[in-house]
Amino acid sequence: CAPRLSKPKPACPALWPNVHQRLITYASDALQAQVGPRYYVSIGERVYLEATREDPGSQRAQKGLLEAREGHADALSELGRYDEAKDALSAILQSDPGNAEARREIRIIDEILAEARREEERGREEINAGHLEQGIWRLQRLFDRFPGRRKDLSPVLGEAIIAEGDKLFARRDWVGAEGRYLRALSTEPELLPRLRRQFTFVKARRIEPLVAKGDFGAIEKLAQEGLEVDPSSEVLRYFK
Repeated sequence: CAPRLSKPKPACPALWPNVHQRLITYASDALQAQVGPRYYVSIGERVYLEATREDPGSQRAQKGLLEAREGHADALSELGRYDEAKDALSAILQSDPGNAEARREIRIIDEILAEARREEERGREEINAGHLEQGIWRLQRLFDRFPGRRKDLSPVLGEAIIAEGDKLFARRDWVGAEGRYLRALSTEPELLPRLRRQFTFVKARRIEPLVAKGDFGAIEKLAQEGLEVDPSSEVLRYFK
């Protein structure tokens, strides 16, 4: 069965829980393609827990609150926010010390986080040793899977992607270098000052052959893209 989005509730309730998360992620990716690289689209989340209207001390109300907390922990785990999920599960254990499922979930999360720390260490070592492709692949997986680690991962991952771009730059692969620079900016927008000069140069190099062809539409498009990264570039302003 498939959800019927024209009605308030889907025809198949079992499929509905994933709709909101996937729809929001799709919308975020679509917006990022339109506003990047100068801006970064992030996804915020708020979870509200509300007890039933019955006496808060009743068993039914307590059960409803525990189920809501368990749903909160499950949602955080699905989003990769394992530290917060663990905190939510610990809160469940305070109210229900005998909850074996919560204890089991905490053990699983501890194993996941321990493996993630080992993977991060390997990725950093590989990048420091000059094995950029493997190190970037490893850290990118963690970056995508663990939103809570992005703040710590983004600087080193972004710098490694820039280093890959610089290698392509040295080989005069302007398109490839530009792709790496844009990826680095989407990973860590704070790297913009570090990238501005290379990105502008790459854009100018891509524009040069178009001038000889007289393809002014393409020239203006590339110049505008470059100015979004380096608005002060006199070279790109000239082409625009």
